[in-house]
Amino acid sequence: MEIWGALEVLPGPPAVPPPVRQHQLLLGDGRRVHLDAAWPAARVAVELDGAAFHGSRKQRERDLRRDTALAALGWVVLRFSYARLMSDPEGCRREIVAVVSARLTR
Repeated sequence: MEIWGALEVLPGPPAVPPPVRQHQLLLGDGRRVHLDAAWPAARVAVELDGAAFHGSRKQRERDLRRDTALAALGWVVLRFSYARLMSDPEGCRREIVAVVSARLTR
């Protein structure tokens, strides 16, 4: 799903610069994470959540902790479910462009 989302949903030029796929980042607690897509200059991460890896309560809790650790470093995490990506890819793209553009103009 990540490859499909990266190719079919994530925006690129001219709306915003292309994202870095599988961007590696070191969290404050020493954990290394890979972001599905990132705009490092804007500190915006996009996570494409399939049910296989993000459907259980435990997995959701892990995602929330990770998002909090990223927020402590000044990152905004936008999460999109498989269902949302399939039903509204253009809406997802618009939201990503709005957030990345706003943070790049700061």
